[in-house]
Amino acid sequence: MKFGQKFKEALEKDGYPLEWVDTAIPYRQLKKLIKKTQQELEILGFDSNTLAQLQQSSADEGAPSGEGVAFQYSFEGNDNFVPKLSFVINVNDGIPQDAQLSPETRRLFEALALGQPGSLKVSSFGNDGQSENLAVEVSTVAGQSGNLRRIDVHLRFDAEFFGQLHLKSSEAWEAREAHAQEILTNEIQELSKTVAVVARPNPATLHKSDLNRWRELFDVYLEAAVFFSTNEIDHGSRSSVRAAEQLQWFQSEVVKRDIMSKFKVKNSHAALKQFVKINIDILELMKFQELNNTGRYKIMKKFDKKTGLGAARTFPKLIPAGSVVGDTMARAVCAQISQEVVQLVPRLEDHACPVCTDIAWRPVRLQCKHLICIQCAITMQKGRKRFCPLCREDVVMIADTDSIDRDLEAYLRKWFPKETLNKQIDNETIDGIMKFGPYYRHPSEHNCAIM
Repeated sequence: MKFGQKFKEALEKDGYPLEWVDTAIPYRQLKKLIKKTQQELEILGFDSNTLAQLQQSSADEGAPSGEGVAFQYSFEGNDNFVPKLSFVINVNDGIPQDAQLSPETRRLFEALALGQPGSLKVSSFGNDGQSENLAVEVSTVAGQSGNLRRIDVHLRFDAEFFGQLHLKSSEAWEAREAHAQEILTNEIQELSKTVAVVARPNPATLHKSDLNRWRELFDVYLEAAVFFSTNEIDHGSRSSVRAAEQLQWFQSEVVKRDIMSKFKVKNSHAALKQFVKINIDILELMKFQELNNTGRYKIMKKFDKKTGLGAARTFPKLIPAGSVVGDTMARAVCAQISQEVVQLVPRLEDHACPVCTDIAWRPVRLQCKHLICIQCAITMQKGRKRFCPLCREDVVMIADTDSIDRDLEAYLRKWFPKETLNKQIDNETIDGIMKFGPYYRHPSEHNCAIM
């Protein structure tokens, strides 16, 4: 199946919103304009093979070497791009020197090049027998001998082609992106309010909080790295296909860990469904962006293949980066999810002691501003280890009880009640063993029975 048919079916059957479909590139119309551009070029006696032989890079524009016809295809303007077909002809007694040009083209260039500099219109007949007017400008190449003439030809249908392509690449794109981002932003803000309530720490009624469940859920989500990876092997943005795989893994892992059945707050179920929906919406937008970008690439490739003008190297550079890069909005939305939803629930690894990797309870802030837990600080002092494990400053031996960060201690007790309690029991157990011997057991390990 040809790409044009696949492109049409994908727009019709993949369930994209109509406002998205309306802003997709008009692939079929652009194909028709390519054919008409071919016919215009044939009026000048050029086919794709001839232009391919004459093609130069933009760096060579206006500076041909040797004799013959130098060819360049470029764009004028900043907002409305006007394509321009330029030839620099080396004329000796009014005769173009390139023997590969057709007789009709040689006669046309001969007449143009020998004329006086200025603007004129050339009337000719295309393959369909209809008259075609081409706007032509003839000028002398600055700094060169009088034998060099520059001929600028403004075609009609290539201007329409790039006008439509640019419109779908900028204005329509920005409008669609802004609307979609506004919807997702509102949904994320509502989700943020819900998560802030259901995951709110409340030591007095901890059994009615889903703090630990949401912490586990967000840990799984960050591990999935649905849209962006921070791993060294596959660092960067993911394709929509890979993102779909990672999102499926996240959902499967949530089911595998039975997180939903552990929810104690009713609104947590609805919040999780909304969280998954937002991710699916971002994924759908990515898929549409990739489809549209592929269509743009394919139609540009077809334009160059049929015309030989080599526009694919120049035109993409003129389009704003946000109009071409498919993940621009996805990045913004994902950043918002991280800031307004995921970060509502502090992660344990962000408050881990660098020595024992457990929670930094009770947090000792060294003079170098780094943190370690009190148990590791005591152990290091007993072992006469003077240097900070992170920056190697000589600060460990001067730490004392005044070095405990009381504000952070209260914060950890609030957000990590289970972890701080377990660490406190571990610390007291170690202290008891040192005082009473290896058979010491913490009171929490004893089961009291009243006889």
